[in-house]
Amino acid sequence: VSCAAARPFAVPARRPSSHGRRIRSRGGVSMTRLVRIRGAAESSALRLRYEGHVAEVLSGDVQGSGRLDVRVRSLDATLALDAANADHICHAPAPGAPCMRPKCVSAFCARRLLSAVLNHGELVEYVISFLQLPAVDNAKVVATAASSTARGGACSPAFTLDVMTDNWWISKPGSCSPDGRGCEWVQYELGPEPRRVHFLRIKIPKLPYGPLSVRVFHLEASDAADGPFLRASPDLTTFDTERLQDFALMPPVDARFVRLVCTVNAAASDLEDKWNRLSGIRLVDADCVGFYHVAFA
Repeated sequence: VSCAAARPFAVPARRPSSHGRRIRSRGGVSMTRLVRIRGAAESSALRLRYEGHVAEVLSGDVQGSGRLDVRVRSLDATLALDAANADHICHAPAPGAPCMRPKCVSAFCARRLLSAVLNHGELVEYVISFLQLPAVDNAKVVATAASSTARGGACSPAFTLDVMTDNWWISKPGSCSPDGRGCEWVQYELGPEPRRVHFLRIKIPKLPYGPLSVRVFHLEASDAADGPFLRASPDLTTFDTERLQDFALMPPVDARFVRLVCTVNAAASDLEDKWNRLSGIRLVDADCVGFYHVAFA
C-alpha cells in the first residue's frame, strides 16, 4: 500500500467549475461548502455506510429542500442526495482556536451582552475565556492505552498517530469473535484539559490486504483517563479504500480523553463477505481488528 502524507483538514482554494460549485471567501481564501451526510444513500443497504462522511457540495442549495450533488471525500466519488439528509458544517478551526462551550451563544453575542453590563473590555474577555475551550491540536494528541495489542514490532497504539503505513495497531488474536465482531479500542489523550473535536480522519488497508481493518466504529469520551466513558458518536462505517476517510462529528466532541471503539472488521461486513464468496477467497482467523492511522481536528 502506498503511503500518502495526511493533508490538513482545511480545504485549499478551488476555482468554480461547470458543476455550479459555490465558493465563499474567508480571509481572502476560497472555501468549498461542506456537508455531513446522514443516512443519505438511495439504497437502504448502503444507507448507514454514508453516515457521518464529509462531502463537498458540487451543486444545489444546502438550506433548501431539493437535491444536492456532492463529492464524498472518502471515496472521491459523486453522490446525489436530498438536502434534508445533509448537515451544513464549517471547516475545521485552527489547532487550539477557542470554541464556545455547548449551549453558549456565539463569542460575538457574548461580547455584546457582557459589554452592556460590564463596560470593561479586559473583564469581558476574561469572562468569555471561561465559556470557551480550545480546538484539538492533533500534533499534541497522545495514544495512552488500548484494550489489547497484538505482539509485533510494527504494532502499537502509538503508531496510529503516525501517517506512515508500515506500522499499525491490531488487537490481539482472539479479542474479537471468529466472525470479526468485538469491542476493541485505542484511547487518546487530547490535551491536559478538555478539547473540542469536530472531525476524525482514519486510514485502513484495502481488501484483500485488510480483512482485519475496522469497518464499523464509534467514539467514546471522558474527562478522566479511567472513565467512565460515554458514547459520543453514532456508528461510523469505513469504505474499502486506501484513501484517508473524513468523518464529521455532530455535535462535536468535548473531552480530554476519547476512545476509538472498533466493533466490526472488514471480514465481518456483509458486503465484504459477499465479495469474498464471489472471489473464492476464504477468510480465517478474523478474530481481531485494527487500523493504520487516525487524526483529530
